[in-house]
Formats: sequence, structure tokens, C-alpha cells
Amino acid sequence: MENTGVGLNTDLDDAATLAHARAAVERQDWEVAARLWSHLRVLMPDSAEPYAMDARVAFRLGNRAAADETIAAGLKRFPGDGTLLIESANIASWDGDWASASERWRKMRETWPDVWLGYSAGIAAARSSGDIEKSEQLYEEGEARFPHEVGLLMQGAWTAEAAGDLSIASERWMKILSLAPDNAAVFLFTARCLRRQKRYAESKAILQRGLKRFEGNHEILTDLARLAGEAGRLKDARKNWKQYRDMFPERIDGYLDGGNIARQLNLLDEARAILRAGTQRVADNHRLWVELAHMADGDDAVAVWTECVE
Repeated sequence: MENTGVGLNTDLDDAATLAHARAAVERQDWEVAARLWSHLRVLMPDSAEPYAMDARVAFRLGNRAAADETIAAGLKRFPGDGTLLIESANIASWDGDWASASERWRKMRETWPDVWLGYSAGIAAARSSGDIEKSEQLYEEGEARFPHEVGLLMQGAWTAEAAGDLSIASERWMKILSLAPDNAAVFLFTARCLRRQKRYAESKAILQRGLKRFEGNHEILTDLARLAGEAGRLKDARKNWKQYRDMFPERIDGYLDGGNIARQLNLLDEARAILRAGTQRVADNHRLWVELAHMADGDDAVAVWTECVE
């Protein structure tokens, strides 16, 4: 009997039903997933996974109370199970219930002290609740236990940024960068933290290092161009945005930001040409037409608006 994905197929064996249930969660088909995971709780009485996933599905269907009840039932059957503790804490985090999330991540740390996620997610939960002091305390404890765990260290850097201590944050990002040189996002976060401190030369150097590793990365190229503009190096920014448009002709940033830089350099004809070129290359181009109209006067503005509507 073929599984149509609409209801339960009782001819499937446990392994096949489990695969279908996991696939339903992956594609976010929550109604089908709810039926499958509920059935799997009966089929797999010695596994905590059906409880954890049944709880997740209940939450995604908008029933937080049922999700918590399912987790409680699972923990009664499987005391201290890590999968259930993580799912419980995740559900509170997804719901923005930071007080409950913090408490649940505390229980995770207490039960599984050698698992870094309890610290990393606990840092994030405390920070999201506004308790920067607690977030920093958890970072220090976690960093002492897991000094090379990048996910945890990133949370510590974000906590320092949230506290407004950008100097400490940039030190943390530099450590993370030394541990994760193959992560393009870390180059971006490090450079942006330096940029917020107006440490433009250092920020540029980080981005250039990143570009050597991740040639053609559009986010790094974007940040290089915007950094040049913010630092007042408008001619460099002009070149950067030209390179960006050549590499990514269908992305709107190169035209909007490139046109703005040309306008700041008083190269008005060039600015108009850049914006107009973008209207021909970018699908969702209404912002480009707005910028063109703002640069026009009188009858010219009317003509631009008319062309935009057409």
C-alpha cells in the first residue's frame, strides 16, 4: 500500500514510518507529522524521539500547552533524556518565553554538563531576556569548559556587543576567527564589530582576508563597499560597487548604493545611468525608479514616474 502523505499507512514498518515522520517535519507538514509521531509513540515505546518530535509538532500547530505536556510525559518515562530537555528548552525559546527557556537550559546544563549547547543557548536566552550580567556569567563558565567551541564563543561575542563593550566583543571575534577561518560569517561579524568602533583599516583588512578565502562572496564585497563609503573613501567605494555590479548584475544593492556614491561624488549623470541600468536588470526594481524620480525635477520627474508605471 502506497503512503499518500494524507493519513496513516498501517502497512509501513516502524523504520519506514519513522522516515516518513521525519520527512513530514522537514517539509513542515505539521498535520501529517502530528499523526505520524503520535502513532510512533505507540510503535516505539522505548524511544524518546517520538515524544520530543510530537511536542515540537504540537508547538508548531500552535498548542504550547500540549507540547509541554508531551515533554513532561516523555521525561517521566525517560528521566533526564537529553533530546527531551533540549526540545523543551527550544520550545520555550521559540515561543520567546525567556524565563522558562533560561530555566530549561539550566536544567540541561545541570543534567548534561559536558554538552556545550546548554551553555550556548543559555547565554542567548539570558541575553534575550535582558539579563546581560547572567549572559556574561554563563559565557565565562562555558568558555572555561569549552574554550574552542565556536558556537558558544559567538554567543559570548554577541553578549559583549549587546552590553556595548565593543572592544571586548572584537577581541572575542578575533579569537573565533582564529578558530574558524573557513567560516565566511565570522569574517563578516568580526569586520562589522571593528567598523562599529570606526576601526576602518582593521575592518578592511579582515574583509580582504575573507575575500581571499571566499572569492566572489557577495556579502563580503557588500561590506567592503559600504565600509569604504562610511570611511569617506568614496572613490574606493565607487570602484567597489562597480566590481559588485559586474559580478552580481541582478542584485539591487550595487545599483542603489553605487548610485548613491556617484551622487555623493557629484557624478549625477553617472548616478542616473547606474540607477537606470538597474531598472533593466533587477526584477523588483521599484526602489530604483523612486531614486531616479527623486533625482529629477519638474517635467523630468513626471516622465520618470510615467515610465515607472508603464
